[in-house]
Amino acid sequence: MAHLPTSYSITVADLQEALKKQRTTLRPGDVVLTRTGLMTLWPDESKYRLADQAGLSLEAARWLVEGQKAMLLGADNFGVESFPSKDSVNFVPVHAYLLAEQGVSLLEALWLEELAKDQVYEFLFIAAPLKMRGATASPIRPLAISIRRNY
Repeated sequence: MAHLPTSYSITVADLQEALKKQRTTLRPGDVVLTRTGLMTLWPDESKYRLADQAGLSLEAARWLVEGQKAMLLGADNFGVESFPSKDSVNFVPVHAYLLAEQGVSLLEALWLEELAKDQVYEFLFIAAPLKMRGATASPIRPLAISIRRNY
């Protein structure tokens, strides 16, 4: 499958299965990047729809931050979390949890295809944001420097 189904919510079990298949483990302070495959549909607006994207469930985000101590979460979709939200109160529960409750930053719309194609699952991650006074977000230059391949 090239990409996850429309509005699919990635579960804790999905993350655990991916770690097992990739023969990787998470350590406190890790950056976790999730590939949904959706960026392969960009910029076709009929296929890359912002309103119904696959992404992390709130439970998966909690597991990554509280259980695995991830310091930053990123994905190749436009919100990291799945849309539309199944939470009737909060339109963006993963955003609210990560940003407001945990102080964990998000990276959105990452191109992760080469890393996936080359089976690079562990790497040194460098994010160079623009210095912007008073801003709540910034474009970044993400760099992934391979430290191990899993074949």
